Amino acid sequence: MFSINAKNLKAWLWGSAFLATGGGLPMKISEKICRQILKNKGGITIKKLSEFSKQEFLVSAYGVG
Repeated sequence: MFSINAKNLKAWLWGSAFLATGGGLPMKISEKICRQILKNKGGITIKKLSEFSKQEFLVSAYGVG
């Protein structure tokens, strides 16, 4: 498990944009959304698939521009 925070957000957004398969939101909008989440929640936790229990759900959500 690891977290996305204000210090590493830009690196994750650039990696996502570079490795993405196309579509998605403009970088500035993605950053704005993520910064609002960071402000409200303090961080974005990324879990490995093996860390999910059988009762949890995994949802992949993304914006298409």
